[in-house]
Amino acid sequence: MKVKTLKSVQKNSMVALILGIIYFFMECIDRWVTSSLPNALFTDKSMQVATGSFTIHNTYHNINMTQSFASLTGWSSMWMVLVGGLCGIGIAAIAKAWWTDKWPIIAKASFGVIFVVWPLEFISGSILNNHFNLGIWDYGTWPFAIRGQITLAYFPVFLIVAILAIWIDEAARHWIMDEPRPIKFSSYLKKVFTFK
Repeated sequence: MKVKTLKSVQKNSMVALILGIIYFFMECIDRWVTSSLPNALFTDKSMQVATGSFTIHNTYHNINMTQSFASLTGWSSMWMVLVGGLCGIGIAAIAKAWWTDKWPIIAKASFGVIFVVWPLEFISGSILNNHFNLGIWDYGTWPFAIRGQITLAYFPVFLIVAILAIWIDEAARHWIMDEPRPIKFSSYLKKVFTFK
């Protein structure tokens, strides 16, 4: 029994790691895209790597501080692999729950953002940013921000990420745990856009 439980934990950890790594790279792409936008929209973009610390100034993401090496911050933070993995597992658990069987994918993803992503982002931000002073993110000047740790304005981005996380979780579980193959991604997107 213990061996079976250990194997299950290992496989679920692999799925969380895959989801976290994908989230990390999606965040890097977001930072790259927003740093490439015209200066008229977002000014003062620079990223400097100093010995043992990172200095990041990006008006769009409201990061302007010298980070200690513990923050693991560059275009993103390696801590986001852990936070993103936990969010992905939580969103996927909601999508598979018996009480969401009849819900459209977009409703499952929205519920996941509200009841998984925002609470985890708020808790992890309070710990990493406020308690340990890592300064990984600060939404303090964003509209609809709550204590600088989450912003309701980012809901559309998190919704897209949650929709992707549901399918990626199914694909990763098929690959790692031999669970049933997910539907084709194109069919999945059709279900999303037809509210099924």
